[in-house]
Amino acid sequence: MNEILIDELTKLNNIANASANFTHPLDKERVETMANIVATAIVDELYLIRDYCKENFGWSDEASEVVIKAIKDALRA
Repeated sequence: MNEILIDELTKLNNIANASANFTHPLDKERVETMANIVATAIVDELYLIRDYCKENFGWSDEASEVVIKAIKDALRA
């Protein structure tokens, strides 16, 4: 699971870097749309991690959400 998340973050980073290099508004918009799609995939992956931890480690809903929030905060840093 971690490899999937890292792959998605790498894609998002590449898209963000490419977006900064475009001067044509349509190209920038298209790249930013792709970035949003990848970001959605990352959020989906976070919920898969949450579900995995709940099922395999017996984490409570509250503990799972705390970890998901910490991961999201780390991604924003």
